[in-house]
Amino acid sequence: MGKKRKTPGINGSSSADIAFMLLIFFLITTSMDTDKGLARRLPPPVPKDQKNDTDVDIKKRNLLVVLINSNNQILCGDQFVDIKQLKERIKEFSGEDVSREGFIERLRHRLATADIENVKQDVFPYIAQSQRRELDIWSNEYFLNLADRIKFL
Repeated sequence: MGKKRKTPGINGSSSADIAFMLLIFFLITTSMDTDKGLARRLPPPVPKDQKNDTDVDIKKRNLLVVLINSNNQILCGDQFVDIKQLKERIKEFSGEDVSREGFIERLRHRLATADIENVKQDVFPYIAQSQRRELDIWSNEYFLNLADRIKFL
């Protein structure tokens, strides 16, 4: 029998060059989608000579600042509070005790008396023209139905 020959090794010196060329090829030829964001129309800029009517004198004693961070912590004023403490702080601030029933009653009253057409007009600038038909279902009854579905934890 004959002597078995050794198979020569594969020359790997050019494999890094080939991999680099393939990488560049695919980077150049691949198209990537770009996010287009939300379609909305911004209001025109205010002329410089126009008086700024948005500067309203708001008394600090009439404001209760409540912030919620990404960890679901509630900051009321300058202190972290939980939901029960927040309810107590709101009672102290407003002088009113708003129960669940009272909240639902006030909400239902506001929804029943709201001018839905004005609400739609306020929202239109923030919605794309093609999606405005989705607001056709908005009505006082629609929102009252949603209010009936609110569940408190």
